[in-house]
Parts: sequence; C-alpha cells; structure tokens
Amino acid sequence: MAVYLIVFKEKVDERVLSNVKIRRNFEYIPRLVSVEASEEEIEKLKDRKEIESISTNDTDDFDEEETNEGQQEGYALEMLQAHEFWNRGYRGEGVSIAVLDGGCQPHEDLNIAGGYNVHDPEETYMADYRDHGTHCAGIINMQDNDTGYVGIAPDADLYVVKLDDNEGGSNTSENQAEGANWCIENDIDIISMSISGTGDNTGRREAFREAAENGIIACTSASNQQNGTPLHESTIRYPAYYPFVVGVANIDENKERSGSSSVGFSVDIAAPGVDIISTCPDPDNEVSQVYCTKSGTSMSTPYVAGMFALYKEMFPEASREELIEKMYENAEPLGDTRQFGAGLAQFPSDNANDIQMKQKQEDLWGNLNPVTLAKNVFANNGSSLEEMSMPYMGENDNGTWIRFKNGMQLCLHETPEMEVTEEYNDGQGIYRSDSYTWTYPQPFKDTPFISSSCGGSTRWVDRSGSGGGTSMPFRQFGINEGEGGTSHLIAIGFWE
Repeated sequence: MAVYLIVFKEKVDERVLSNVKIRRNFEYIPRLVSVEASEEEIEKLKDRKEIESISTNDTDDFDEEETNEGQQEGYALEMLQAHEFWNRGYRGEGVSIAVLDGGCQPHEDLNIAGGYNVHDPEETYMADYRDHGTHCAGIINMQDNDTGYVGIAPDADLYVVKLDDNEGGSNTSENQAEGANWCIENDIDIISMSISGTGDNTGRREAFREAAENGIIACTSASNQQNGTPLHESTIRYPAYYPFVVGVANIDENKERSGSSSVGFSVDIAAPGVDIISTCPDPDNEVSQVYCTKSGTSMSTPYVAGMFALYKEMFPEASREELIEKMYENAEPLGDTRQFGAGLAQFPSDNANDIQMKQKQEDLWGNLNPVTLAKNVFANNGSSLEEMSMPYMGENDNGTWIRFKNGMQLCLHETPEMEVTEEYNDGQGIYRSDSYTWTYPQPFKDTPFISSSCGGSTRWVDRSGSGGGTSMPFRQFGINEGEGGTSHLIAIGFWE
C-alpha cells in the first residue's frame, strides 16, 4: 500500500474511491484527495473518467546549502531597500505570512502568531529537527528590538506550518497540499516555502493553483541545482516551475547570481541568499538565543515573501496579481531573465509611493483629535508640545503645523538641505530661529526624536525665548507603533 494524490476533473466524488482508503479530504481544495491504495487499485482508478490525474506522494528537499561562517553583518536589508519602507511606517503590519517548512524552535527574537503541524496536528509546530525553518522564519520576523538582528517584515503576522516529522523527512506532496489548504482556510496572504523536488506532482500543483485562486502569493525557491550545469540548461524544480507561484533566485552582496541558484524561464525575481544571518535552534535550551549564517534559495525566498508583505501593507487595495506586477515592475534589472527574472526586489517607484503615503496619512489622521494624537506620536514627550494642527495631509497648505514648548527640540541625525531664515548661533554651537522654510524631498534615514537635549552631532530645531514659538510646516508625516503603545516620528517633509 502507498499514498497517492488524486485530482478530480470536478469536485471529489468519494463514490469513485469506494475500494481505497481515503487519508485526507482537502476542504478548501475541492478537487483534491489523498488515498492509500495498492498499485492494482490505482491502475483501475486511472480508467475512471471523473479523475484528471493521479500522482505518488513525493518527498522534496530543503533548498539550503551548507551552513557557513561567512559575513556576519547582514547586507540584505540595505540591498532590498528595507529602510525605505520602514522610514515610511511600513513594516508588514496586518499582513499574514505562513512559512511552510520543518517547523520553528521558540526564539527570543521571534514573535510567532500561530501555526499548524501538518504531519501530526496533535503535536506542536514549534519544533525544528534541523534548523531550516527557524532560519527562514527569522529572515522575515526577527524583531526590531535590542536583541540580535531584524527581519525584513518584523510587524507581519508570521505563522509556522510544520511539514516534517522531526526525523528529517515528510516534506511530502500530501503535506505540502495540506499546508496550502490550511493557509486558504486561515486567510493567509503570503506563503514562503523553500522546498523543491524534481517531480511535477499534480496534487501539489492543484493545491498551489487553488491557493492562487484564493489570492495567496506563494513564494517558492527556484532550487540550488545549477552548479556545473551550463546556463542554457534549466535546473528549476517544482513548485517554482508553476506559473501561479513566484520562483525566487539567489544573489550575493555584489548582485551576482550564486553559482548554485537554478536557472530557467520560471525564475521570476531575485533576492539576497548568500551568507544570510538569522535565527537558529538551540538543542540545549527550550528558547533559543542562537544565530547562524546560511546560503541558498531557501534564504532568498523568505526575503521576497517579506517584501510582498511590505508591498501589501503599502497597497492594501491591490489584488494578488497587481501586487506581483508591481513588484516585478519596480525590480532592479540584473541581466539575463533566466538567471534573475525581473531582477532584484526593490522599494516601489517614488510616484507610486507618494500616492500611497497620502492614503496612509489620511487613514492615520482622518477623524482623530490632533492634540491627543500628537501626544501619542511623541510618546513620553507628549508634554513637550504646545500646539499642533494636523488636518488631512496634503489638502491644507496653511493649516498643517506643529509647535514645541520652550526648551524642547526636534533632534535630527543628519543635516538636510534646507533654508532657514533668521537663524542665529547662541554662542554655544546651537542654531536657533523663530522662522523656518525647510525643504526635504526624502524622509529622514534615521528616526528624529524630541528631547530637551539632542546631544552628539545632531542638528536640532527648538523654541527661542519665552514669548515666541517655533512653527514648522509639515509635508509628509508617518508614525510607527512600537511596544507598549509607544509611537515614534519616522518620516518628515516640509512645505516649500
């Protein structure tokens, strides 16, 4: 007896399967069922007109290379322009990502929203026999805190869908299909799966096709099979070969294809995957504090999944197809599309971002009391504000401004290009003024903050004298919710 996946032409008809044992009905994949049957019984079923295809229950591989001790400081976030999203307040909030892998060990730097053990639903999904799933999870989800490193979409809701049996096996087509079924049932937005195999399993194909029909963006690894194979020969493996998934290639810090990264027309996009540092299990402790570096399309795939989370938060009304098209249109071309697809995943164009920033601001400020909101924005420094007016951003040139109380300063980590009128030096190296005309075409790279003393080499703006005030007209404004309800000023521009 063996396990088979059967795809019906229409909905599964169990009457056709009366002589075999049904293992799984996939509730949200209505044409698919898995069964246990003998070869003789399967041969009989192949003649049934109701059945479209029958495939064996293949087992696939993780797409990682050997762990190495290479570069320890991550280059990938800079290459993917993550801070361009973050500085505008987009960190994946409200977007769900499921990592279909070998599970995940609890880690001090991860915040897992939930999950499912496909192999044994009675057992935990928070276990990782190898270290592959924990590493892939961290690439997306490592928290922006005082610990370790940070993932590309730290505020996304990350779910662990454990496929294997804690013995290094069971990445079967049946388990992958059930993982996709769980994702459909639980309204997951994005799948990251760094697993591939040589066979076009029709059951798995049907599962991922149905996931796409339900609006899920499935990011899958192109595989690591190209070493020594001429570039004109494709080594792409499944499911990356499917037209309804996003096949991801692996590039290094120089934006060159990793020698192992598979080549073919099914490569859709590229991301860093060489010497990537992320979370890893610790077999000696219940909660890990360990990090390690790995390479492979296994690592580039969760980066692309995280990028899609940032895109989806930025463009919440966009469809699955529109988000994928937008990602491809904004990619940095790297050359041969069989090696790199559309190119390196990047932050979207300035035009697209300006439109979405305006929508984001209106959502934030719409009907809220501006003074109360100001206190939230500046957290513990709320008392530093004297007055604040924040009508709909971009719609009132004369009514958008903020004023600080005496002695408080807006601290900037860098000196922007600006024109400051009536500026003077107080003799202690502090520049003060009661009148400002600032222009700043891009948001600040580092988070400005409000304090009574900025310190260091920062540039600041404050109030001069007890009778006057410093008014600063804003052009763009965004907030990022932090721990405990704290918020921080993250993006500023000024009316010209």
